Amino acid sequence: MNAYFACDLGTTTVDLAIIDKNNKLISERHFKNRQSLYGADVISRIKSAGRAETLIAMRNMIKCDILSSLEEMLDALDDETEKKLSGGVICGNTTMIALLAGFETESLGVYPFRTPFVRSFQRSVDELFGDLENTILDGLLKKNYVNRNISILLSGCASAFIGGDVLAGVLALSEEGRWSDERISLLIDLGTNGEIVLNSKGTMLATSAACGPAFEGCVRRQGVYGATLLDAIALGRRSGRILDNGALGDMGTVLMSPRIKGTKEPSPCLDINGVRIDSEILRAVLLAKAAIRAGIETLLSHAGISAEQVDSVYVAGGFGFYLNVETAIYLGLFPAEFAGKLQTVGNTSLAGARLLALKSSLINLLDKLCEEKVQVLQAANDDHYQDLLLSFMRF
Repeated sequence: MNAYFACDLGTTTVDLAIIDKNNKLISERHFKNRQSLYGADVISRIKSAGRAETLIAMRNMIKCDILSSLEEMLDALDDETEKKLSGGVICGNTTMIALLAGFETESLGVYPFRTPFVRSFQRSVDELFGDLENTILDGLLKKNYVNRNISILLSGCASAFIGGDVLAGVLALSEEGRWSDERISLLIDLGTNGEIVLNSKGTMLATSAACGPAFEGCVRRQGVYGATLLDAIALGRRSGRILDNGALGDMGTVLMSPRIKGTKEPSPCLDINGVRIDSEILRAVLLAKAAIRAGIETLLSHAGISAEQVDSVYVAGGFGFYLNVETAIYLGLFPAEFAGKLQTVGNTSLAGARLLALKSSLINLLDKLCEEKVQVLQAANDDHYQDLLLSFMRF
C-alpha cells in the first residue's frame, strides 16, 4: 500500500493530509503560515521577498513547517499503517507556490502582474527541500518516510491572482459531479485572497478580490473567526449599534478595544455576543465584503448573466465552511438571488490536491484550465468593478 501527502498552501493557513491509494484519509493537520510575519497578504509577501535574506527566511520557514508536520504526523501513526510516502502534491495561490519553488516574485506584484510559471511542475524531494541547513529532511530519510527522488507536484496557475488552489477546487467539484458544462455555477473561495470562478455552460471566467485578514482572522486574538464576526456584525446592524456605512452607532456602554503591544492606543468598541468590534475591524470587513460582491457582479456582467440565472454557488475555504448563508446575504456579501443555491464545500483546494496525487490524468486537466480554459479578468483595472466596489461599501 502506498501513502501520499496533499497540501493546501494558503497565505494565512496551511492544510496537510496524508492519504492512502484509495484517497482514504490517514492523518491531517492545520497550522498557521508563519510567513504572515512578513505581511498579511500576498502583495506584502512579494514586497518582503524583494530582500534576498528575507526571501530565504520565508522559503525555509514554510519548508521546515511542512516537513516537520509530515514527520510528526507519520510518527503518530501506529506500526500497522503505511508510513512511507510515495509522492505528494502542493496546491496554492501563485505567490505561495512561487516563493516555495524559488521563482522571482517581483513581477507578481506590479502591473501587468506577470507570472514566472503557468503549467504545473514536478520537483523531487531533494530538489525542493535538499537545501535546508537543518536536519529535518535527514530525519525523514533515516526513518524511511521518504526517499530523495520521489516526485512532488506543485500546482500551476492561470494568472498572478488565480492560482492552482482555486483551480484544483474546480477539479474536485467536477469529479464530484457538481461542476458541469450544462449548468451555470460559481465557486467562491473566501480566503486572504478571494478567488471567484464562474462556469457559464462551459465558458469559465475568473477574477480575484483582495480580502486581507477580514475573513481568516482579523479578530483571532479574541479567539473569534470570520463567520462568527459576520454574525456579530449582522446583530449589530439589526439593533442599530452598527450603521450601514460601517460606522459605530448606538454605543451604549463604551468599551475599549484591547491594546496590542506596539500598536496605537485602544479605540472605542462594541461588545456583541462576546465579540469586540471597533471601527478598524468594521472597515476591514466592509472592504472585503465589497470586494467579493463587486467581483461576483463583474463576472456576471461580463458573461451577460443575472444572479437569478445562476444554478449553484459553492463557497469554499475554512471561512466558508462555517458561514451563515442568511447572514452573508443580509450584509450584502452575496446577492439575495443566491438564497437556496449556496452550498458550503470546505477546503476544495485540499480535496483537489488529494485527487491530483492519485490521478495523474487530472494534471493535464489542471494545466488546461491554467493555460486556456479559464479567462481571467483583472478586476482592479475594470472601471465597472471600481464603480461596483464603491456602491457595495455599505452593509
